[in-house]
Amino acid sequence: MKDLFLTKPSKEYEKSFKDYVLSYENEEDEHYFDMYKAAIENFDQYLNRLENNSKGIDIPEGWVQTSSFWLIHNSEVVGVTRVRHQEVDTAGHIGYDISPCHRKKGYGSEILKLALEEARKIGIQEAIATCNVENIISKKIIEKNNGKLLGTVFDEEENEELYKYSILTNSSIWFCSKAKGKSKDFPCFMFLGNYKIQYVHIIEGSIAADTLQAISWKLFNTSTVSKSAGAPKYPPDESSFVWPPNSHVQI
Repeated sequence: MKDLFLTKPSKEYEKSFKDYVLSYENEEDEHYFDMYKAAIENFDQYLNRLENNSKGIDIPEGWVQTSSFWLIHNSEVVGVTRVRHQEVDTAGHIGYDISPCHRKKGYGSEILKLALEEARKIGIQEAIATCNVENIISKKIIEKNNGKLLGTVFDEEENEELYKYSILTNSSIWFCSKAKGKSKDFPCFMFLGNYKIQYVHIIEGSIAADTLQAISWKLFNTSTVSKSAGAPKYPPDESSFVWPPNSHVQI
């Protein structure tokens, strides 16, 4: 999506965020309305509290240091994500919600992807995310972002069973050019945001995604990584590349 990004809570989006909060009241969603209603009562004080939480200052007992971000699209707050600096038993590292007015538009997958990048920035290499076992949409969103199911946990406070996933925040994406006929091996490129490993050669055949992931981690930690402002996250023509997501891939 164009013009979609995360930002730290700020005065610039005061009106939009207050509308965001009221959308939960209109939907009679007490859980999220209670979470955000302090912004309506005293917005400046609310911003100060979020800023302190992100720095680990005056954190309530039982809470952990947490950075909050707002998902902005077309100058409007459409979602909120919280990146916890430590894993919380049944909540994991990342929590997010999308405005009732903007659901089923693909924002859920986008906000989680962007939240994972923020988690990486603060040093979280393996983020934990959870969702209710009956929440099929959230399950699909986590799995779309390469979530690996670890099992289930029971949240006694909310009296619900949850799926627990791990997601590598530095997981690399491999694209292998189909250069068959010229050689038995061909170049594979690894993209990590705007960072690109120049190339390695993978022998033609069937290679497990876990093996590629292990290779990518080794390269990322030991090889020279060059940054190019023009390096894309994905090649422009994905049809000419092979991407191994979660299983064996024929290359």
